[in-house]
Amino acid sequence: MNIKARREQFSFSELPKTFQDAIHVTRELRIQYLWIDSLCIIQWNEGDWEQEAQRMEGVFASAYCTIAATSAIDSKAGFLKRNVHSEVVFVQDPSGRILLSSFRKNYFMLDPYFPERLVQSGRQRTLEFIHFLFEEYSKRGLTKETDRCVAISGLEARIARARECEKRYGVFQQFLHRNLLWQPSEKKLDQISYDKKSVPSWSWMAYNGGIQFMDIPFNQVSWINNLRFDADCQSTLIADVGRFRHDTIKPAGDHHNVLNFFGRKRGWIRYDVVEGNNLDEERCVVVGKKAKEYYILVVRPTGVDGEYSRVGTGLIRSDCVVRERVGVRVV
Repeated sequence: MNIKARREQFSFSELPKTFQDAIHVTRELRIQYLWIDSLCIIQWNEGDWEQEAQRMEGVFASAYCTIAATSAIDSKAGFLKRNVHSEVVFVQDPSGRILLSSFRKNYFMLDPYFPERLVQSGRQRTLEFIHFLFEEYSKRGLTKETDRCVAISGLEARIARARECEKRYGVFQQFLHRNLLWQPSEKKLDQISYDKKSVPSWSWMAYNGGIQFMDIPFNQVSWINNLRFDADCQSTLIADVGRFRHDTIKPAGDHHNVLNFFGRKRGWIRYDVVEGNNLDEERCVVVGKKAKEYYILVVRPTGVDGEYSRVGTGLIRSDCVVRERVGVRVV
């Protein structure tokens, strides 16, 4: 049925079983309106999807309730009559914020006072929530992997407004350094081939697969002020880059140990997608300092002068690195 006809009317019998079940629930609740994303958004129209996805957080936050049909494998299965148990995780913190996380999909149920409560929860609690949210989201399935950015953009924007800070590709300016120190949660990630977007290598949104943030103690790390968002380009970081001092790397499970000339361990590196084998070909961006250790992003030259792309993260001794260039671009 074409869009014009659907805007006028369609019958209950034309809808798949899961949608029919949602209508039954809505009627029993005596609610007049039901919003179904796959009906209200033109699925084959990328422009309509991107436009409407920006409004999703407002739709869900303003809803009387959210029907999460987690037991339905597709739109034809239905969810009211079933012989399986839904596999979901409910998380509620003392502020009243609720997150329902399906093992297959993403449903974020946030009350209308979510922004204010996020501000009241404090910096550390907010950071922990953001990291939990992104870690869980990164592990969930999307129909199209290229929706990774836009599907969470509304919620991301809402958090940024609440914290009154800039956000770019899953990284908030207020938590810039910690947000950059993510790594694969298990196996290596896969690069997503975006058609029109230029998603930077330093963002976890550029990859398909689960991520986890490095467990970094609070009030023990000095963050590097020279690392910042580029004022002229949304997908670029400005940073100082260093080279490794005569060190080598050796595979050790899911990471590589950094060894000095005598074979002593001086730190470790974890690659995002493709493993490295020669530190002479790589550089690093120091993100933070703790005692005599550096938290780093591992980068490689792109071939454009003064431009690098991220390939991993690590924690190494400070005497393993010497600064090479200042004010380079990480894309």
